[in-house]
Amino acid sequence: LARCGDGIRRVDVAVGSPGYEECDDGNRSQTDDCLVTCESAGCGDGHVWLGEERCDDGNDNEEDACLEGCIPARCGDGIQRRDLRPGDAGFEACDDG
Repeated sequence: LARCGDGIRRVDVAVGSPGYEECDDGNRSQTDDCLVTCESAGCGDGHVWLGEERCDDGNDNEEDACLEGCIPARCGDGIQRRDLRPGDAGFEACDDG
């Protein structure tokens, strides 16, 4: 019986239908280009795609450790992190860029 994770991408199921697979690489890795849910990996899915993304927190919050575009926040990027408190490593009182 065909299933997600068997290494064979189903082409007999329409997009959006139960059982549809964007990809199926047959492994349990969440860090390659095909997730275990048989969906293609991409920025914003909450899984770091090794070699492509440096972070991926699965949200579009521009005030935390991982910016939109899966780019790690850093001092001087013009975006003040609001996920840290004074005394926490990486805390920024301001960030003018």
